[in-house]
Amino acid sequence: MKKYKINKIKYCLFLITIFVLLQYNLSCNNSQDSVAVLESSDRISFIKAPTFVLEDLNGNKVSSKKYEGKITILSFWATWCKYCLIEIPHLNELYEKYKDKGVEIVGLSFDRRGAKDVIPFLKKVKIDYPILIGNQNIGYRFGGIVGFPTTIVIDRDWKIYQKHAGLTDKKILENDIKQLLANDSAR
Repeated sequence: MKKYKINKIKYCLFLITIFVLLQYNLSCNNSQDSVAVLESSDRISFIKAPTFVLEDLNGNKVSSKKYEGKITILSFWATWCKYCLIEIPHLNELYEKYKDKGVEIVGLSFDRRGAKDVIPFLKKVKIDYPILIGNQNIGYRFGGIVGFPTTIVIDRDWKIYQKHAGLTDKKILENDIKQLLANDSAR
């Protein structure tokens, strides 16, 4: 009986190791673009953000090149995420306040059924900024998304400035925006 338990534990550890190695391999080989690697402070060293082409809610292809030259906040979220529901009004406020200053906020929905889940959700919850349908590949290319919401702040040169995992206070996001706008003024 003891030998059975030990073998079962070894087998589980083996499977976990294989899973982790596969995840790492996928994240390293997903594209020709760079993959963000987190430092201990969650600050990413201004590395080039991966480019992407995703569908909007109408099925139209949207390229990240549309956002280059703008300060862009990517919000990785899902309709079932309770913390995302808390963050959405803050993102709406920031979008309205800064959209005329070259700041773009884009929601990347990770709902299983894509637009079929998001469109009915938008009848209940107001989102002012554009929504694209995300996928696992785009999550990997941005260094992995460990939970929702995850917010990535990108500067005008399409370099990652900050990555926030989990519910992020509006003041923190606004501070990121103000810092990047101040960097623009210093140029």
